[in-house]
Amino acid sequence: MEEQLGAYSASKSALLSIVRTAALEHARHGLRINAVCPGIVDTPLLRKHIDSLADPAAADLAMRRRMPTGAITRPEEVAAMLRFLVEPAASALSGAALVVDGGLTSTYDFGSA
Repeated sequence: MEEQLGAYSASKSALLSIVRTAALEHARHGLRINAVCPGIVDTPLLRKHIDSLADPAAADLAMRRRMPTGAITRPEEVAAMLRFLVEPAASALSGAALVVDGGLTSTYDFGSA
């Protein structure tokens, strides 16, 4: 994975830059544009992957231990962030990247992946 990290990082940075630019360009039209950036989310696809491993229980535990919160993000948590964005309380939020990953991004060791 390390050999692909440059392209991965550049594409994420480009997308976030597009969000900020679009937010700036469309603010005068009353539009707010933000990015929601989920990390590992406990979905059926993730479960399928974990279940395909030699020791699913150990893999699940290892994944949870890597999470600063000790839990894998649930789809409902991502949905709650999306709901928040359409609430009046978020009316001043534009051009932001909202990371919904249980703190993983701030601690993730890309070299161990």
